[in-house]
Amino acid sequence: MSEENVISVTSSSGSFSWNFDSFDSEILEKKTAKILTFSPNNNEDDMRALGQELVDSLLKENVEYVIYKIAPTNFSTIHLLEDLGFRIIDGSLKLISTDLDGQENKNITTAHSEDLISLQKLASESFSQTRYYNDPLVSKDNANKIYREWIKNSLSGEAADMVLIWKEADSVCGFLTLDKNGRIILIAVDKNQRGKGIGKALVKSALAQFKKWGITESTIETQMTNMLALKTYHSCGFKIIESYLTFRWSK
Repeated sequence: MSEENVISVTSSSGSFSWNFDSFDSEILEKKTAKILTFSPNNNEDDMRALGQELVDSLLKENVEYVIYKIAPTNFSTIHLLEDLGFRIIDGSLKLISTDLDGQENKNITTAHSEDLISLQKLASESFSQTRYYNDPLVSKDNANKIYREWIKNSLSGEAADMVLIWKEADSVCGFLTLDKNGRIILIAVDKNQRGKGIGKALVKSALAQFKKWGITESTIETQMTNMLALKTYHSCGFKIIESYLTFRWSK
Protein backbone atom coordinates (compact mmCIF):
# COMPACT_ATOMS: atom_id res chain seq x y z
CA MET A 1 0.00 0.00 0.00
CA SER A 2 1.44 3.39 -0.94
CA GLU A 3 2.66 5.65 1.84
CA GLU A 4 4.38 8.97 1.20
CA ASN A 5 4.90 12.58 2.27
CA VAL A 6 5.57 12.22 5.99
CA ILE A 7 4.55 15.22 8.10
CA SER A 8 6.48 15.49 11.38
CA VAL A 9 5.70 18.07 14.07
CA THR A 10 7.51 18.79 17.34
CA SER A 11 6.14 21.31 19.83
CA SER A 12 6.30 22.15 23.54
CA SER A 13 3.59 19.48 24.09
CA GLY A 14 5.44 16.60 22.38
CA SER A 15 5.66 15.29 18.84
CA PHE A 16 3.65 13.44 16.19
CA SER A 17 3.96 12.33 12.60
CA TRP A 18 1.59 11.21 9.87
CA ASN A 19 1.66 10.59 6.16
CA PHE A 20 -0.61 10.64 3.15
CA ASP A 21 -1.86 7.33 1.74
CA SER A 22 -2.29 7.71 -2.01
CA PHE A 23 -3.68 4.19 -2.48
CA ASP A 24 -6.59 4.62 -0.06
CA SER A 25 -7.11 8.23 -1.16
CA GLU A 26 -7.67 7.20 -4.77
CA ILE A 27 -10.12 4.40 -4.03
CA LEU A 28 -12.00 6.01 -1.14
CA GLU A 29 -12.08 9.31 -3.07
CA LYS A 30 -11.02 11.12 0.09
CA LYS A 31 -7.69 12.65 1.05
CA THR A 32 -6.50 9.91 3.38
CA ALA A 33 -3.67 9.71 5.91
CA LYS A 34 -2.19 7.42 8.56
CA ILE A 35 -0.88 8.59 11.92
CA LEU A 36 2.57 7.10 12.43
CA THR A 37 3.52 8.40 15.89
CA PHE A 38 1.87 10.35 18.71
CA SER A 39 4.21 11.12 21.63
CA PRO A 40 2.95 13.74 24.11
CA ASN A 41 4.81 14.84 27.21
CA ASN A 42 3.85 12.97 30.34
CA ASN A 43 0.95 15.12 31.53
CA GLU A 44 -2.71 15.45 30.64
CA ASP A 45 -2.59 19.09 29.52
CA ASP A 46 0.19 18.44 27.02
CA MET A 47 -1.59 15.33 25.76
CA ARG A 48 -4.75 17.26 25.02
CA ALA A 49 -2.81 20.15 23.50
CA LEU A 50 -0.85 17.80 21.23
CA GLY A 51 -4.05 16.02 20.23
CA GLN A 52 -5.56 19.29 19.09
CA GLU A 53 -2.34 20.18 17.25
CA LEU A 54 -2.59 16.86 15.45
CA VAL A 55 -6.17 17.48 14.33
CA ASP A 56 -5.28 21.05 13.30
CA SER A 57 -2.38 19.71 11.24
CA LEU A 58 -4.70 17.29 9.43
CA LEU A 59 -7.28 20.00 8.78
CA LYS A 60 -4.60 22.37 7.51
CA GLU A 61 -3.67 19.80 4.83
CA ASN A 62 -7.35 19.14 4.02
CA VAL A 63 -7.13 15.52 5.13
CA GLU A 64 -10.59 13.95 5.22
CA TYR A 65 -9.99 10.44 6.55
CA VAL A 66 -7.35 9.23 9.02
CA ILE A 67 -6.32 5.86 10.48
CA TYR A 68 -4.30 5.26 13.66
CA LYS A 69 -3.26 1.88 15.09
CA ILE A 70 -2.57 1.86 18.82
CA ALA A 71 -1.95 -0.69 21.58
CA PRO A 72 -5.19 -1.41 23.50
CA THR A 73 -3.40 -0.84 26.82
CA ASN A 74 -2.69 2.84 26.04
CA PHE A 75 -5.84 3.98 27.82
CA SER A 76 -5.02 7.68 28.17
CA THR A 77 -4.40 8.09 24.43
CA ILE A 78 -7.47 6.01 23.58
CA HIS A 79 -9.69 8.26 25.73
CA LEU A 80 -8.15 11.33 24.09
CA LEU A 81 -8.76 9.95 20.61
CA GLU A 82 -12.41 9.34 21.47
CA ASP A 83 -12.72 12.93 22.74
CA LEU A 84 -11.22 14.16 19.46
CA GLY A 85 -13.81 12.28 17.42
CA PHE A 86 -11.86 9.14 16.55
CA ARG A 87 -13.89 5.92 16.41
CA ILE A 88 -12.67 2.33 16.75
CA ILE A 89 -13.21 0.23 13.63
CA ASP A 90 -10.92 -2.78 14.06
CA GLY A 91 -8.84 -4.87 16.40
CA SER A 92 -5.89 -6.89 15.12
CA LEU A 93 -3.15 -9.22 16.30
CA LYS A 94 0.43 -9.55 15.09
CA LEU A 95 2.00 -13.00 15.19
CA ILE A 96 5.55 -14.18 14.63
CA SER A 97 7.26 -17.47 13.88
CA THR A 98 10.96 -18.27 14.01
CA ASP A 99 10.34 -21.88 12.99
CA LEU A 100 10.47 -21.68 9.22
CA ASP A 101 10.48 -25.41 8.65
CA GLY A 102 7.72 -25.18 6.08
CA GLN A 103 6.65 -27.61 3.43
CA GLU A 104 6.12 -27.20 -0.29
CA ASN A 105 2.90 -28.59 -1.76
CA LYS A 106 2.40 -29.91 -5.28
CA ASN A 107 -1.00 -28.17 -5.48
CA ILE A 108 0.53 -24.75 -4.80
CA THR A 109 2.18 -22.71 -7.53
CA THR A 110 3.22 -19.14 -8.19
CA ALA A 111 0.45 -16.95 -9.62
CA HIS A 112 0.73 -15.41 -13.08
CA SER A 113 -1.05 -12.65 -14.95
CA GLU A 114 -3.69 -15.03 -16.33
CA ASP A 115 -4.82 -15.71 -12.76
CA LEU A 116 -5.66 -12.07 -12.05
CA ILE A 117 -9.44 -12.23 -12.64
CA SER A 118 -9.83 -15.27 -10.38
CA LEU A 119 -7.59 -13.66 -7.76
CA GLN A 120 -9.59 -10.43 -7.80
CA LYS A 121 -12.87 -12.29 -7.46
CA LEU A 122 -11.61 -14.22 -4.46
CA ALA A 123 -10.02 -11.11 -2.92
CA SER A 124 -13.28 -9.18 -3.07
CA GLU A 125 -15.10 -12.00 -1.25
CA SER A 126 -12.63 -12.86 1.49
CA PHE A 127 -11.90 -9.97 3.87
CA SER A 128 -15.27 -9.02 5.33
CA GLN A 129 -13.89 -8.81 8.89
CA THR A 130 -11.32 -6.11 8.13
CA ARG A 131 -11.46 -2.43 8.97
CA TYR A 132 -12.63 -1.35 5.54
CA TYR A 133 -15.83 -3.40 5.87
CA ASN A 134 -16.26 -2.46 9.55
CA ASP A 135 -16.26 1.26 8.83
CA PRO A 136 -19.72 2.65 7.90
CA LEU A 137 -17.97 5.50 6.06
CA VAL A 138 -16.50 3.04 3.53
CA SER A 139 -18.95 1.52 1.07
CA LYS A 140 -18.83 -2.22 0.43
CA ASP A 141 -18.08 -1.50 -3.24
CA ASN A 142 -15.04 0.57 -2.28
CA ALA A 143 -13.89 -2.07 0.22
CA ASN A 144 -14.14 -4.70 -2.51
CA LYS A 145 -12.22 -2.44 -4.88
CA ILE A 146 -9.41 -1.97 -2.35
CA TYR A 147 -8.75 -5.71 -2.23
CA ARG A 148 -9.09 -6.15 -5.99
CA GLU A 149 -6.46 -3.46 -6.49
CA TRP A 150 -4.32 -4.81 -3.65
CA ILE A 151 -4.08 -8.29 -5.16
CA LYS A 152 -3.46 -6.73 -8.59
CA ASN A 153 -0.57 -4.71 -7.15
CA SER A 154 0.69 -7.83 -5.39
CA LEU A 155 0.77 -9.77 -8.63
CA SER A 156 2.66 -6.95 -10.37
CA GLY A 157 5.30 -6.94 -7.60
CA GLU A 158 4.35 -3.54 -6.22
CA ALA A 159 2.66 -4.74 -3.00
CA ALA A 160 4.30 -8.18 -2.60
CA ASP A 161 7.27 -10.16 -3.83
CA MET A 162 5.33 -13.35 -4.57
CA VAL A 163 1.75 -14.61 -4.82
CA LEU A 164 1.16 -18.30 -4.12
CA ILE A 165 -2.05 -19.99 -5.24
CA TRP A 166 -3.90 -23.25 -4.76
CA LYS A 167 -5.54 -23.94 -8.09
CA GLU A 168 -8.01 -26.64 -9.13
CA ALA A 169 -9.64 -27.00 -12.56
CA ASP A 170 -8.36 -23.58 -13.62
CA SER A 171 -10.02 -21.99 -10.58
CA VAL A 172 -8.08 -20.29 -7.78
CA CYS A 173 -9.25 -21.83 -4.49
CA GLY A 174 -6.85 -19.89 -2.30
CA PHE A 175 -3.97 -17.44 -2.39
CA LEU A 176 -1.26 -15.98 -0.18
CA THR A 177 0.94 -12.94 -0.75
CA LEU A 178 4.36 -12.54 0.84
CA ASP A 179 7.43 -10.33 0.73
CA LYS A 180 11.15 -10.61 1.35
CA ASN A 181 10.80 -8.97 4.77
CA GLY A 182 9.23 -12.22 5.97
CA ARG A 183 5.69 -10.89 5.96
CA ILE A 184 2.64 -12.88 4.99
CA ILE A 185 0.46 -10.00 3.83
CA LEU A 186 -2.81 -11.39 2.47
CA ILE A 187 -4.27 -14.87 2.66
CA ALA A 188 -7.64 -16.03 1.40
CA VAL A 189 -9.43 -19.33 0.81
CA ASP A 190 -12.65 -19.75 -1.17
CA LYS A 191 -15.53 -20.12 1.29
CA ASN A 192 -16.59 -23.33 -0.46
CA GLN A 193 -13.11 -24.83 -0.03
CA ARG A 194 -12.50 -24.06 3.64
CA GLY A 195 -11.84 -26.85 6.11
CA LYS A 196 -9.68 -28.78 3.63
CA GLY A 197 -6.30 -27.55 4.88
CA ILE A 198 -5.67 -25.15 1.99
CA GLY A 199 -4.91 -22.20 4.24
CA LYS A 200 -2.43 -24.18 6.34
CA ALA A 201 -0.75 -25.55 3.21
CA LEU A 202 -0.36 -22.01 1.83
CA VAL A 203 1.22 -20.81 5.08
CA LYS A 204 3.59 -23.80 5.16
CA SER A 205 4.59 -23.10 1.55
CA ALA A 206 5.26 -19.47 2.44
CA LEU A 207 7.50 -20.55 5.32
CA ALA A 208 9.41 -22.83 2.96
CA GLN A 209 9.87 -19.92 0.55
CA PHE A 210 11.13 -17.65 3.33
CA LYS A 211 13.71 -20.27 4.24
CA LYS A 212 14.88 -20.35 0.61
CA TRP A 213 15.28 -16.57 0.75
CA GLY A 214 17.40 -16.89 3.91
CA ILE A 215 14.79 -15.21 6.12
CA THR A 216 14.89 -16.21 9.80
CA GLU A 217 11.45 -15.09 11.01
CA SER A 218 7.98 -14.51 9.60
CA THR A 219 5.16 -12.23 10.70
CA ILE A 220 1.46 -12.04 9.94
CA GLU A 221 -1.48 -9.93 11.12
CA THR A 222 -5.13 -10.84 11.44
CA GLN A 223 -8.31 -9.61 13.10
CA MET A 224 -8.84 -10.46 16.77
CA THR A 225 -12.17 -12.05 15.85
CA ASN A 226 -10.80 -14.31 13.10
CA MET A 227 -10.61 -17.48 15.18
CA LEU A 228 -10.24 -19.81 12.18
CA ALA A 229 -7.20 -17.91 10.92
CA LEU A 230 -5.65 -17.77 14.40
CA LYS A 231 -6.07 -21.53 14.76
CA THR A 232 -4.32 -22.06 11.43
CA TYR A 233 -1.44 -19.75 12.28
CA HIS A 234 -0.92 -21.32 15.71
CA SER A 235 -0.80 -24.76 14.09
CA CYS A 236 1.99 -23.46 11.84
CA GLY A 237 4.10 -22.26 14.78
CA PHE A 238 3.05 -18.61 15.01
CA LYS A 239 2.70 -16.89 18.39
CA ILE A 240 0.91 -13.64 19.22
CA ILE A 241 3.34 -10.84 20.08
CA GLU A 242 1.30 -7.63 19.76
CA SER A 243 -2.28 -6.39 19.59
CA TYR A 244 -3.70 -3.20 18.11
CA LEU A 245 -6.88 -1.20 17.94
CA THR A 246 -7.50 0.78 14.76
CA PHE A 247 -9.17 4.16 15.15
CA ARG A 248 -10.60 6.30 12.38
CA TRP A 249 -11.11 10.05 12.26
CA SER A 250 -13.06 11.75 9.50
CA LYS A 251 -13.53 15.37 8.64
